[in-house]
This record gives sequence, structure tokens and C-alpha cells, in this order.
Amino acid sequence: MMPAMNAREARPVAAVVGEAVRGCRESGSLSADDLAARLSLDYGLPWSRATVGALERGERELTLSEFAVLLLALRAKPLDLLPDDVAVLLTDPKHSDDGGTVAQSQALRGLLAGKGGRPEIATPAGRRLGKRFSRKRERTRAIAMAAQLAPEQKAARKLGVSPAELSQAAFDLWERGLTDEREHRLAGRAAGADGVTHAARGHVTRQLIAELEAHLGATDNQATTDSSGEK
Repeated sequence: MMPAMNAREARPVAAVVGEAVRGCRESGSLSADDLAARLSLDYGLPWSRATVGALERGERELTLSEFAVLLLALRAKPLDLLPDDVAVLLTDPKHSDDGGTVAQSQALRGLLAGKGGRPEIATPAGRRLGKRFSRKRERTRAIAMAAQLAPEQKAARKLGVSPAELSQAAFDLWERGLTDEREHRLAGRAAGADGVTHAARGHVTRQLIAELEAHLGATDNQATTDSSGEK
């Protein structure tokens, strides 16, 4: 089953690598002191037992050179320090309102092994794009639903356009349908004994239709101008 690809459920890369380092160390029958001594004496990396412990607890990030020296000291391969069944958090989600970058570890293993293809990655930019697509899809659905309402269809016949065209124009102007915009404007008017008067409702409706007619006319004029300029 595919691991979660969101920053909340992914594991920080330092924790994933640190846990793998501990596993490699223990499988090689090395204590933390042994590994620290090997790194310092054999490879010139001045680590202490405390440094090894901090790494294994996921409290310390590795530089590229430290990663390479660790592989030498542990007699390990790069893939040994990256399990194949977790989602790995590569960047801190605090740096972006859309979360951090999360990568599927199995895909990262393929990248380290030199296999082709783009790893499965969830990035802040990708999430922003997804949100925009979702908002666009919701808007398209709302426009289609508004076009089915009786006031929209009646106004469309009056203006000689389709309900879909009228609904699109309404959302372009007000980010809501004709019916919703009418109720929005009427909500700010004084109500009669039985609520908003019929006359007030009719007045607002005519005003909205006039605004739609002007917008549709301006759109047609722009389309005509663009078409003439292409010739």
C-alpha cells in the first residue's frame, strides 16, 4: 500500500536516515562509541558518541560528505540508509503555508540507484496547483447549477443568450449566480411587512439584468475587436 504523501504523516528525513544508521550499526555489532571512534580515527570525521546518538534519534541533519563517510564506516550502500516503505519529509513544512516536500522513499531509492523517471513527490507548488484546480472545478460546477435556476433561465431568454452564458457572466461579475446576487443585495434593503417587497425584488432584478447586458455586450465587443485584429 502506498504510504501517505502529506507532510503531517510523513517522517522527517533525519529520523528515517538516523533509524537506518542505528540498524546498520547494530547489524555490524558496533556500539555508538565504536562508530564514533571509527569515524574519527579512520576517516577524520570528529564525531563523538553524543553526535552518533543525536543522528540516530533524528535530531541531526547530515551533510553530503558526512553521509558518504558514514557509508564507508558502516560498510553500507546508499540504499541501506533509506527504507522502501515510508513517505519522507524532505523540507520543513513550517517554511511554506502549503506544507513541506514529501517523497515516496521507494522512488527515492530508485533515484539513488540511478533509475530513470521522476520520483513521486508532493511539493508546496503542487499542492497550490491542486487547490487552484479544485477551486476552478468547484466554480465550474456552481456556474452549471446556477444556470438551471428559473431566474437565470428567464433572464437568459430576455437577453437572447443561453443560461450557461448568462450564468458565466454573472460569476464573472459577482462570483455568484444571478439569483444569489439578487438575494445578497436584497438582504441589505429594508423589509416590508411580509419581507422584501415584490417591487423591490423586481427593481433589483432589472438592475442586475442591465449589468449583465452591459457585461455581455462588452464581452462581445472585445471578441469582435480581437477577431478583427487577427485578420
